[in-house]
Amino acid sequence: MLSGGKQFLLISLLLQVFGTGCDQSNSISSGNQSTISQNPLQGKSDRPSDDDGGLPGYSLTCNTVQWPRGENFEGQTDCRLAADKKKAKLKDRFDFYEWGFPQTEGVNVAIKELAASANDHVSYQFSGDSRAKVNAAIAGAAFTLSYQKKGENKKRSVSAKGFKANDPEFKESLQLLKPYRYFKLVLDSASNGDDKGVWIEDIRLRSNQTWHKGFINPDNRGTIDGRNVRISGSEDSDPDPLYTAFRGIELGNAWSAGACELNGIENDCESVFLTIDFLGTPMVIDGIQINAGDTAFEPGPRWSVDAFHIKVSDDGVAWRVIPGSIFEGVDTNDLTSFVW
Repeated sequence: MLSGGKQFLLISLLLQVFGTGCDQSNSISSGNQSTISQNPLQGKSDRPSDDDGGLPGYSLTCNTVQWPRGENFEGQTDCRLAADKKKAKLKDRFDFYEWGFPQTEGVNVAIKELAASANDHVSYQFSGDSRAKVNAAIAGAAFTLSYQKKGENKKRSVSAKGFKANDPEFKESLQLLKPYRYFKLVLDSASNGDDKGVWIEDIRLRSNQTWHKGFINPDNRGTIDGRNVRISGSEDSDPDPLYTAFRGIELGNAWSAGACELNGIENDCESVFLTIDFLGTPMVIDGIQINAGDTAFEPGPRWSVDAFHIKVSDDGVAWRVIPGSIFEGVDTNDLTSFVW
């Protein structure tokens, strides 16, 4: 379990890596249920005051009801203004109100006001191209209600976070932000071949929205994203050595990863793997591209990976599976992208 201090440091890292921008905000204002503004509040006099910003008798509570899942890495946080036995809508209490939160680059947010709710209630719906990035937006956001009470000229605000530090899925999200020294591709099954040999001719890794090709030499050392690395694997022999998993297309070759038949069980690939050691410069990785190559390659059809998962480690001894990195029933005959 992470201590409070470690959680704070990881959240800080999360925001540094994915860049929450506080100069802009998405917002929905004064009962308008369909408009989503992309503009910040304009002018000093229009900005909410931090002093005396609480709403006497009321409190804002937010709860993340879904951390990022699915193809578009969709998450959802609901916020509700809790009233002391009062059911009135915001438009009945205030001359002006606006729901908002700081934007995060690369994350889309739709704000829906739930007009039928007994208490005032909105839903923030997040989506983006990276599970880690959407997690960062949710974990780093301060959901805010700005308002101006009837008969007053002063704007105020109340805000709340949308997660709890002991939320299991939040803890998982922190794992996605941590740089690890060791990265392991573990094959679970393969298909389409008749010689029980799994082949890979190109692997690329994604970090911070950028795909990086590995430049690995025959001694299994080289660079990825300018970082010195060393690779190892379950099989490394001529004429299809390990380093061609990164340079197969360039060299007209491919890595023969080993046979998918262990202990008499056909298509059992669980001991077939490739490990990258980032040596002194651990890397945050959130995706992999795999190319199994031409399945009609001579001398016979190749087996291509159709299920795999990713493990990471700080010391090469204790390993953990990265959340969201278990892929099954996939096609890797081209340079296929997998993101978690």
